[in-house]
Amino acid sequence: ITTVPGLVNEDQPLITVNDIGMAGDDDSVFVERIQSLCCGVTLSLNGVDYYSADNGTPLMFVYDEKVLVTSVSPVHGSVNGGTDINLTVSGISQSHAADQSNARLMCIFGSDETEGHWANEEIISCSTPASLWETKVMVGVKIGDVRAESMATFIFQQDPVVTSVFPESLPAFGMATTSIQVHGNHFHDHSMACIFDSSLPSNDTLERRHDVHRQPAVFYNSSYIQCPDPPSLQSFFSSSDSSWTTNTTLLEDSMLELSLESGADWYFIGTIPFQAVVKTTSVFPRTGPRAGETEVMVEGENFINSTHLACLFGSIVGPLAQYISPTKVLCTSPHFPSGYGRAAVPVHIAVNGVDFSAASEDVLFEFHEPLVIKEATPLVGLPKGGTIVNITLDDTTMRLKAVRSVGVIPATISHIDPPYGPETGGNIVAIHGSGFTQNHFTACHFGTTATPARYISDESIECIAPKAAGHMKVDLGVSVNGIDSVGEQPYNYLSLL
Repeated sequence: ITTVPGLVNEDQPLITVNDIGMAGDDDSVFVERIQSLCCGVTLSLNGVDYYSADNGTPLMFVYDEKVLVTSVSPVHGSVNGGTDINLTVSGISQSHAADQSNARLMCIFGSDETEGHWANEEIISCSTPASLWETKVMVGVKIGDVRAESMATFIFQQDPVVTSVFPESLPAFGMATTSIQVHGNHFHDHSMACIFDSSLPSNDTLERRHDVHRQPAVFYNSSYIQCPDPPSLQSFFSSSDSSWTTNTTLLEDSMLELSLESGADWYFIGTIPFQAVVKTTSVFPRTGPRAGETEVMVEGENFINSTHLACLFGSIVGPLAQYISPTKVLCTSPHFPSGYGRAAVPVHIAVNGVDFSAASEDVLFEFHEPLVIKEATPLVGLPKGGTIVNITLDDTTMRLKAVRSVGVIPATISHIDPPYGPETGGNIVAIHGSGFTQNHFTACHFGTTATPARYISDESIECIAPKAAGHMKVDLGVSVNGIDSVGEQPYNYLSLL
């Protein structure tokens, strides 16, 4: 802080100094660089009028161009040492340092020193020493007895430790996997990157090939990161021929080597094998109840025995999948949403829990509502068998049970339009409210007479008024399950003259 006579303490200007001049709050002090490396110091509050010391002794500024470390790259590395870094220095260069040929060039990390060497005129390269713990230290250099000041720091950190990755395998082509999940310890948010090295082994016609991709890692916390956009093997083959995708012999020993790059340090995570693309060709049985728990044998190609083997029915993952052979997997059907009617869905298999086989119209499993038997005839047959028994299902009861099991939201009526009509019926009545559903159980009740409703939206349905059944004023209600009528509104029949 420079003291200026006539100004109170809180008005004293703050002065900053660099090799061009000095400047501060509403004042400036300019110095011109001269060969003698010194000059007088004057002060100006307006940039026009300059004042020098009034005690008869001039103030002199002397340039002292020290050796200075201005930056370090990378800025972090392993506590085990051995990270190659580059230091950018000013105040000295490789050619100037050549005058001190006997002086050792050392890099300083806190209190530890390692030997360095000039990479070019302004950059010194060296390897970091080991550190007993994670810490941040100032980084400097020393040439003989000349020690540089430092503006740079380096962070020592623990090496990442990987405990697991998911998925544990990848399809050679057409993967749905968008990222590799990596679990472990000592991950950090310091420009970590994932290195994907995909390779295809050599055979009689092809030499071993590599393809390396680099993707920035997505940091979540110190124990979990993601490596996005893993590659497939498609780049190794012609886009017009897809037969290679299911060729297990050709793809044998193909793999993805995953590494983690942290600054100048590399850490090998592990190897993820590529697998031939899975196909499903048939299922048996082809139907089962919506309650699930049906054992379904799925046949296909390229199944493998893995801990993440999974079956997918439509968009619902089955509770169990058991490996039988490379061509058979025993699945258990999941619970399917309740309702009436049959719902056919494709069945897919994934050997890694993520990348399911492509849909096929030939591999469909059909969920049905619980069956209710109405009658069976005949009920008597010969001991030797061969009697044909005809079973009739109680369709009405099945429909009612299906609708009730859905848990329908109660319907409400706000108003009807028009609230009247001719006693002969036949006119359209619009019912407005909420909770209407699109099923054939939705009906309008004109007193004791029910008529089917036409679904417009969740807030609107239409009905055709029936002929008056004796009463000219009735309650008009709505049922969405075929049984319970709610939201009655008055409806008037008009007599014809």
